[in-house]
Amino acid sequence: MRDRVQRAKDARLEAAKEIENIKAQKNAEYQSFVAQNSGQSDQNFGKVDEETESKIQEIRNAAANKKQDALELMLKSIMNVETKPHINARV
Repeated sequence: MRDRVQRAKDARLEAAKEIENIKAQKNAEYQSFVAQNSGQSDQNFGKVDEETESKIQEIRNAAANKKQDALELMLKSIMNVETKPHINARV
């Protein structure tokens, strides 16, 4: 009877040690995965920032190039007024 109880205790201790070993192994794998992938996300953020800045610069350049044309079109519309009665106006 004592031998059976002792074997059960030994089996529980051995199972607990195996569980701790597996936990440590999985934790190490997770830390390695996080370390590898966190660098990639930082690189991706930098790449996205660069692309965003280049797109903003393109938009600013296009606005600067078209600014004079837009002003001329607005001034032309304001200065050249065509007077004609509205379609709903009764004469």
